[in-house]
Formats: sequence, C-alpha cells, structure tokens
Amino acid sequence: VSDKAEWHITAANNYTSYSAALFIPDNPRDLKNTTWRLNDKKYFFELWKGVKGERIDITSDNPDIQVQAFKDGGKMYIAIDNLADGVQTVNLSNKNNWREVSNVSLRSLRVDYNSGIKYSDEKMSSMPESVSLASNQTIVLVADVNSGGYTNSIIRTKYYSDKYLQPITAGSSLTFPFAGVKPSKSGRAVLRMSVGRSVSASLKPVVRINGAKVTVPDNWKGYNQSNRKDFFGMIEVPFNIGLLKSGDNNVDITFPDGGGHVSSAILQVEDYTTSGLQNGNFSQDLTGWQPLGDWGNVIIAQKDADDKAACISGKAGLMQVIDIEKGKTYRFSADLKSEGNSRLKVIVRTLDGGDVQEKEFTSPGGFGNISFTGLKLNGTKASCTLMCEDPDDNVWVDNILLLPEN
Repeated sequence: VSDKAEWHITAANNYTSYSAALFIPDNPRDLKNTTWRLNDKKYFFELWKGVKGERIDITSDNPDIQVQAFKDGGKMYIAIDNLADGVQTVNLSNKNNWREVSNVSLRSLRVDYNSGIKYSDEKMSSMPESVSLASNQTIVLVADVNSGGYTNSIIRTKYYSDKYLQPITAGSSLTFPFAGVKPSKSGRAVLRMSVGRSVSASLKPVVRINGAKVTVPDNWKGYNQSNRKDFFGMIEVPFNIGLLKSGDNNVDITFPDGGGHVSSAILQVEDYTTSGLQNGNFSQDLTGWQPLGDWGNVIIAQKDADDKAACISGKAGLMQVIDIEKGKTYRFSADLKSEGNSRLKVIVRTLDGGDVQEKEFTSPGGFGNISFTGLKLNGTKASCTLMCEDPDDNVWVDNILLLPEN
C-alpha cells in the first residue's frame, strides 16, 4: 500500500490513481490544487483497529479457514478469514465454555471483485454460535471478557529434515528423517508437506509416521491451482502427537504416480506446558483410546461431510490415561449427540491421588457441547472414561478436552 503515488496520475495513465494508493485526489488533473481523501482501503485499518494482545489458542479443522485470536486485558479479538471460493460456515464450538462475555461486535471486510469493498461493524446481542463467510471475507469478533490468568500455554517447535527436493517415483517411498524430536503426550502435531507436480497428478500420497499410516486430507489452504500447468503448494497433514517418539523419527511419503518433487517436509509440534487431553476429532481412529465393554461396540462414524466421531453403542465405552499437573483445577468438555434417552457417563479418576468425579450427559437430536469444571486433581496421572451403561444407548462424542480451567 502506497500513500498518494502522484507519479502515476498522469495523462499517459488517464489521470487514474495507482491501484495500491491509499489516498485519491478530488481533482486529479491539478494535483497542486486538490484535496485528498482516503479510499476504501481505509476499511482494512478499521477492521484491524485496536487488535493486539497475547495470542489465544484457536484452531480450525477447515484448512480454508484461517483463524487468530488475542486477549488484551479484558478485551478479546477473534479473527476469521475465508480462503475458499464459496461461502463457508464456521461453528464457534468453544462458545459454550466462555463465561462473562459481553459487548460483542462483529467487524466484516469483504473484497468483491465485481462490486468493490464492503465493510460493516455490527453490534451483537451475544457471541454468535456460528458465522458464515463469503469468499474473500474476513471478520473480527470483538468482545469484553472477564477471565483469570493463564495456567497453560503452547510451545511450537518446527523440525527440519536434511532430505529435501526428492523426485517422486510411482510406488516408491520417499523417506524424510527427523532428529532430536522432543514430543509430549499432550498437544498437536502436523506434517507440512510441500509438493510440486502436474495439476493432473495425485496430491494424496500414503503418509506414514514411524510406520503408522495417517490420513491425508482432500483439502488444503487455498485452491487446486487447476488454471496452472503445475501445482506447487504446502499440504498440512495433521496426526496424533502420540505417534512421535523422542529422538529420531521417520516420515515416509509414497505417491501412486510419478513426476514432480516433494520439495520439503517439516514436522510442526505444539506441546502444552501443562499436561492434559485434547483429542480433536477422530480422524486418526481411536489412537490413544482403549475401547471398553463386552456388550457393546465403539466405532468411528462419519459425523458430517468431512469429520468423524466416536460412536458408542450399548454397554461400552472409551478410556485413556493421561499425564496431569498435580494440584491443578481441570475442566472437561466434549461435543455429544445422543439417541432418545441415551446417556453418556464421564468419569475422571486420578490414578495416584484418589480423586474421582463423574457426570452424566445427554444431547438428543444434534450435537451439543457438554462440560463440567472444578475438577480438583491431586495426582500426576488420570484416567478419562466415557461410558454408556444401557444396552440400548447410542451416542456420538467428539472434540474431547480435559485441560486446566484457564
């Protein structure tokens, strides 16, 4: 973005302003005797005005939806951007865990190449449960919040392989070694795979992390580049952090067809400084969970078009043992859908401290958020158990969290 860019306003350019200029003249044929006014680029500054603070942990399971969040004292900012060509609906699924949120406003900026820039700043009665974004639209939600200090944070580390720019041969595995990896049991991990090859070639290889096959998404940030001869871009492959081990790790990538290169592979690991459970969705099946029960089943079922959930039928359940921080106060939350009178019992038990807390939940019809707080955990390890106790129970559960309250 430039300021006035007077050098462009000439007869040769039909006295038009430079496309990147922020100011435009009312009298372009006499720049010595003109007034200048801001053009619609001013709305970019209106959108981001005042946005600052400490970063808040926020994620999106849609690669085309970019998100950032900040907290500055009692003010919270949530920025959401749509990279897709069409309308995208974003569910603010952690909304039910926010307490004392008020004075909400929604700023919106859209660049429409046919009708120009559209900006609005709308007061909201409460934090919306979902928002819809058109192509080339960014929104910033602003709200007043009343919350305590942080008790957890994330450290992001990127590990680089000494292998790069490897040519792709059909059916031949490309190995990328990573040394010195220091993962924890609580956090997130993603493979950032950069690929350059013909747009007609496959962009969905078989990926194995230390020998374990992981799911490669059909979507990535941005478009498919079909208007170009070659695709070149970075595809993020999320996987369960439990597949990593301390020290040396291997990533193997195998394409079904030949041609092009994998230019680089990067492991991005995000570790929580305070241990807990963040299962995300069940795209990696039941990794980390132990199915329970002899009179029922636990399977992975399609929740919607591109997401999976654990389905517990009959007298069955799931259990996972995690590391915790002794003396911390934890909260549990998940998304639940139940049939009829089906109920899900959640049991949190410290294995070395004697604390046991349990709650029952139901959410007939559609998915709803369930949660309970004030979990005083005085041990260093805990089990999280999700159980159905009736032969006719049938529930779906997703996005499971067991983390310190703040």
